[in-house]
Amino acid sequence: MPFRIGLENNQEGWRSVAWALQHPGCFAYGVSADAALAAMHDAVEEYAAWTAFHGEAFWTNTEVVKLHVDEVWDGYCIDGSYELAGTGRRVSAFFRYDWKPLLEAEVNRGLVLLSWGRADLMDMLEKGWRVAAADIAAWEWDVMDRLGVAGPRERLPAGDLDRLHAVREHLFRVLPALIGVERVVGERGELWSPRKMLRLLVWHERDRINQLQGRLSVEPLLSASYA
Repeated sequence: MPFRIGLENNQEGWRSVAWALQHPGCFAYGVSADAALAAMHDAVEEYAAWTAFHGEAFWTNTEVVKLHVDEVWDGYCIDGSYELAGTGRRVSAFFRYDWKPLLEAEVNRGLVLLSWGRADLMDMLEKGWRVAAADIAAWEWDVMDRLGVAGPRERLPAGDLDRLHAVREHLFRVLPALIGVERVVGERGELWSPRKMLRLLVWHERDRINQLQGRLSVEPLLSASYA
């Protein structure tokens, strides 16, 4: 089955990202577009394993993965006057695919993916990585704010975990209301849509978990080396 890929170059100023546009949470990094695209084959296998771990067989055949590059986005920065700049606010990718309104099945699927990601995150927080709670809550609120669906920040609880749960509960109320909504918003020099919001929300939590898992695997080695 073909996977529609959006390639984003110069993300965070140094790497490329291959996004599986039909499958939020399936992505791969590389030092170049070619490297990210090559890494996508392993990313699809890992994504299938993740869904299987949570009790659901992947919904497509991963034995023959055909990647089709829909679009390439070359990242750039803008200054306070929205002019191109060498440094400044980095503008994230907005693909033509992101214009498409979300279907009911896609929103339902997104809610499942977000639930799995949150279960994985809570497991990491129980292992002592509670600092991630504040970061993820703030990031999720900010992404919803770009689309104008975040609600008042001052109403959020003060505690990190309480805020994490409150932001996610709000997101779960917001997403079903975006089914079929044709909305593209320009905010802070970027374009945002419900589809882009969902893509980035699932990505961010999975990416953060991967980072924490990587640190867990490295730190015992570091401790042993200094013993």
